[in-house]
Amino acid sequence: MFILSQTFAFITLICVLVMFQHKSKSGFLLWVILANIALTLSYVFLTDWVGTGLMTVATLRAVSFFFLEKNRAKTPNWLAVLVLLVFLIAHTITTALTWEIWFDWLLLVGALCQTCSSWAKGRMNLVRILNVAYSSLLIAHNIRVGNWMAIAVEAAVITSVIIYYVRRWYESRRGQADNPILAEHS
Repeated sequence: MFILSQTFAFITLICVLVMFQHKSKSGFLLWVILANIALTLSYVFLTDWVGTGLMTVATLRAVSFFFLEKNRAKTPNWLAVLVLLVFLIAHTITTALTWEIWFDWLLLVGALCQTCSSWAKGRMNLVRILNVAYSSLLIAHNIRVGNWMAIAVEAAVITSVIIYYVRRWYESRRGQADNPILAEHS
């Protein structure tokens, strides 16, 4: 069972690496869904029911978000808020039914923050920061349950965010060097 778990976590890692290469939102979300399914199966084979429950809800959230984004112009705001509330409640109920140690409740807080960030329109910095926070909590959870490949998955997510910010910082510094007025004041 452990080898199956790690195989699915490795598939998750591949999906995450491919996901980062997509420029379109729909392509990105499709790979998120595939990665979530694979990670859910990884937790199933470890009999980690907290991870299984939270990832199942996250997968359903990604699927619903995919369809909401596809029909964004036609989707009323009240429906988007209702869907958000449904997933917040689903995460809470799932954790209440499956928690083993108090840390699982902290993992729930991370899942709730990530769920809210999924609906944060135009606030990509908030989304990235909350993803790093949640990935850090997932690393601790994966150490606890022995899901070693899943640690690599979350490390890839964190590394991607760090690379994004380093690249933006470098580009802003390079832009200042190209502009003599900005370079004078830095």
